Amino acid sequence: MNLLERAVARADTWWNAISGVGIARGRNAYEYQAPPRLSDQELEALYGDPYAGRVCRILPAEALRQGFMVHVAGQAEVEKAFAQRLRKLDAVSALFAGWTWARVFGGGAVLVNADDGRDPSEPLDLGNIRAVHSLVPLDRRELIALRWYSNPLSASYGGVELYTLNRMSGTSTDTRTVHASRLLKFRGQLVTRRRTIELQGWGESELQRIYPTLQQFNGAFAATATIMNDASQGVFSIKDFLAMMAGGRRDVLQQRLEFMDLTRSLGRSIMVDADTEKYEKVESAAMSGYPDVLKLFLLLLAGATGIPVTLLMGQSATGLNATGDNDVRNFYDLVKTEQVAVLQPHLERLVEILAASADGPTGGQPVEANIEFAPLWQPTPKERADERLVVAQADQIYIDKGVVLPEEVAASRFRDEGWSPEMTIDLHAREVALEADRAANALPPPPAPAGGIAPPELPAP
Repeated sequence: MNLLERAVARADTWWNAISGVGIARGRNAYEYQAPPRLSDQELEALYGDPYAGRVCRILPAEALRQGFMVHVAGQAEVEKAFAQRLRKLDAVSALFAGWTWARVFGGGAVLVNADDGRDPSEPLDLGNIRAVHSLVPLDRRELIALRWYSNPLSASYGGVELYTLNRMSGTSTDTRTVHASRLLKFRGQLVTRRRTIELQGWGESELQRIYPTLQQFNGAFAATATIMNDASQGVFSIKDFLAMMAGGRRDVLQQRLEFMDLTRSLGRSIMVDADTEKYEKVESAAMSGYPDVLKLFLLLLAGATGIPVTLLMGQSATGLNATGDNDVRNFYDLVKTEQVAVLQPHLERLVEILAASADGPTGGQPVEANIEFAPLWQPTPKERADERLVVAQADQIYIDKGVVLPEEVAASRFRDEGWSPEMTIDLHAREVALEADRAANALPPPPAPAGGIAPPELPAP
């Protein structure tokens, strides 16, 4: 295509035929080229990079850092039983591992090892769970899609129904078929439906998406280290150097260099011949601009990962009045979204399974439970003291107005797990008490005996 044809084809934009700006050719042409697909072995090796590993771990770690609570209204003992059971199963570690492997390999899962009297290839029977023995974290490589849901009326239509689980144990491999209902599945980056099928029902690795940026980031620091090594270069001038090399006198040159190193090590100085040799230090240009360039590459990586620089680098913000609080709060908003979208459904499913278990916190009885995540942003001691003061003032108003009882305030604020600003009221007990008051007030007065003398009033019990 000649320039005239290009002009017709690009009539909707600006271009310069002399400088080439705006013409998609030569050094002015920029096109997106997808990075090479990383194999599982490359992803596993890349996870060993400190920054790649941090990118994969930090979101699950922050989402689980402050923990969560299974809240059952008016049943504090059940809440405590759920917390103890989840702690015994080491649920936080299992969920963290499954979520992390999803970010590394594009897919991870947690196998709920529940005894329901069925083969693992059959759907989990919530009505016959005798016990939940363990939670086993898995990565995508251990689960191979075996059968897909083909019923268009099923809520899981198009998803994987059965997996072949290949679990390595020492020198042996345990292979069995597992139904999807026994898995808490974490998927990687959202991809198209066609790509999902290619990935056997999983998503894309987080490392695959940021790999080019990670290359540039590490390459910039590696290049800077090389420049720093070459910033000060020694130059040793020898008369007739080329003639010595051409005459096969390399052994003489080698002996001379070894002697020079020896004298430098002993006397921290170099001895040269005044007439035939010369040694000088050549200093390269100043490196004052390199830190600014490295900061730009750091911002590039932070932008690609969505992680603030302060958390990505594990350091405090620098500069006048710089705290990094806004960046961290924005990141915590992202983490909160991931908690609700990714983590909460798995926790609700796990609580449902534990509640259905005969040895569970409720003895197999279903329960209405909510998952409550602890705040990600932790206040300072002064902020905590101010919060308690404000809550105490509100409690006093509620008590004075008869809205709550002092005992209810004490039980709500000072729990076994620590102080809480949330108020818990047993509404059922309140309704029973109100109904009793209404019934008592509706009783007619006792009739007066003969003679018109009313019976004496009895003291209140």
